[in-house]
Amino acid sequence: MWIRSQNREELIDVKRISVIGNKIVNLQGEDYDTLGNYFTKENAIKILDGIQTYMIEKELLKNAEEGGYWTVYEMPEEEIK
Repeated sequence: MWIRSQNREELIDVKRISVIGNKIVNLQGEDYDTLGNYFTKENAIKILDGIQTYMIEKELLKNAEEGGYWTVYEMPEEEIK
């Protein structure tokens, strides 16, 4: 799956997405690419939930086993409430 970074400067082919503190990152062994920064860890987890929902809606989880297809998810800006 491809994700465009929050700062819109990178398209990253992600394999493993994680929350580290208040960031969503693409883990690459010991290193990582930051996909988005949020005010709190809880906000980052909500965005990760959104990525999961997006993947399910696009049937990526099923299609990945069958060769899949490419799609791009764009990291949203921080929501201030």
